[in-house]
Amino acid sequence: MRSAIAKAFAALVTEGAVPHRVTVVDIAQRVGIDRKTFYYYFETTDILVQWIFRQAMARIVLLPEFSSATLVYPKQSLYDPFPDLPFYVEVASESDFSYQTAYFKYWGCYFQANREYYRRVFMGATYFQLFDYITTLYLPAIEDDIRKMQGERAVPEVAIKFLAEYHTMGIFGRVLYHYTRTQSFMMQRELDPYFSYGHRSIRTALDLYHEGKEPSG
Repeated sequence: MRSAIAKAFAALVTEGAVPHRVTVVDIAQRVGIDRKTFYYYFETTDILVQWIFRQAMARIVLLPEFSSATLVYPKQSLYDPFPDLPFYVEVASESDFSYQTAYFKYWGCYFQANREYYRRVFMGATYFQLFDYITTLYLPAIEDDIRKMQGERAVPEVAIKFLAEYHTMGIFGRVLYHYTRTQSFMMQRELDPYFSYGHRSIRTALDLYHEGKEPSG
C-alpha cells in the first residue's frame, strides 16, 4: 500500500501546468482508500516525501557493487521516521572514495530520471521541506567520512564540522539549484570523474592542514 500511495502522490505532484499542494484527500481519492488508511502508513505528506526519497536511496545502497560497503543508517539523535532504511555508504578507507563515485552517480541518475517530480517538490515550499531533511540526514554521515579520512592525524573538531557542512551544502545545494533554477541536464558522461570530487577535495584539505599549509583558492 505504501508504494501505491507513493505512486499516486508522485503522479498528482507532476500533474498540471504549475506546482500545487497535494492533499491527503487527493491521494486517498486517487488510490481508492479513505484518509484513515493513508494515516495508518504516513503521518503527513512530508513524511511521505521523505519515504519516497529514502526508498530510492535504500535501493541504491543495496545494489551488488556496494555489497562490501558499510551501509549508513540515520543517527539515533535525528529521530528519523525510517531508522531501518540505509541511505548512504561509508568511504572505503582514508583515500579510497570509489564507493562515493558510484553512489553519487546513481544518486544523480535517480534525480535526473525523476526531474519534474523533484523540481516541483523542491519548489513547493508551502508544504515540502525535503532539502532541509536531506541536509540534516547527510551531515552527520559526511562528518563520519571525514573522521575516517583523517586517520591518525589530529584535526580540530571545528574544522571537521566546517568541512562537513561545506561539502554537504555543496552537493545538495547543486541539486537544489539545478532543479529550481535551470533546465540543464546534469549527468553528462564528462562528469564521471567528478562524482567523488567533494571527498577528494576534503582529503586534500586534510593533507594540507596536516602539513601546516593553508588551502589556496
